[in-house]
Amino acid sequence: MCTIKSIVIKDEFKNSSFTLNKKITFNQKTTVLYGPNGSGKSITLKTIADLHDPKYKKIDYDSGEYSNYLSFCLDNVYFCGDEVKFEYEYVNLKLLFNKYNISEQQCELLNLDKYLKKLPIQLSHGNRKKLAFLIAINSDKRVILLDEITNGIDNNSLKSVAKMINNCDKQIIMSTHDINFIKLLNEYEIVDY
Repeated sequence: MCTIKSIVIKDEFKNSSFTLNKKITFNQKTTVLYGPNGSGKSITLKTIADLHDPKYKKIDYDSGEYSNYLSFCLDNVYFCGDEVKFEYEYVNLKLLFNKYNISEQQCELLNLDKYLKKLPIQLSHGNRKKLAFLIAINSDKRVILLDEITNGIDNNSLKSVAKMINNCDKQIIMSTHDINFIKLLNEYEIVDY
């Protein structure tokens, strides 16, 4: 896989800059970007997914050409952001679960089974985040980026989310400032911000 050694972002339009000089390794282990609001966790994930497009961006990684990195991202990375929007807002959940191969057990674990006839747009913020999480971990991508996935989700569901992450066979890189959630994870590496 790939190790990111540093990220430098200068956005002249927003008159801001950000530098991360910490290693983030894609290695089948959960990596937690941990720190306070505004410390750069979300921008790091968006930059890794190549979703952030400032005037100047430099990613130093160990895999050669930037075009190879972009190809790696397109083929392998799924980004699940804090702002939950769905391609299919007006399709009931049962059809979405079938489209994304979401199992009944996963739905029950996150208490979404009782909303099968609802549309995503009709769900609460927390339930929309749970749905986005299920779509992400059931995607065909090998690397899942979860930006503040724990915000707005009830405690019982957070335990189920942690259980699913612990049993997931994909690389998870997530941002959070919820230390109690981190303690629910089995194997993880923390990158402090």
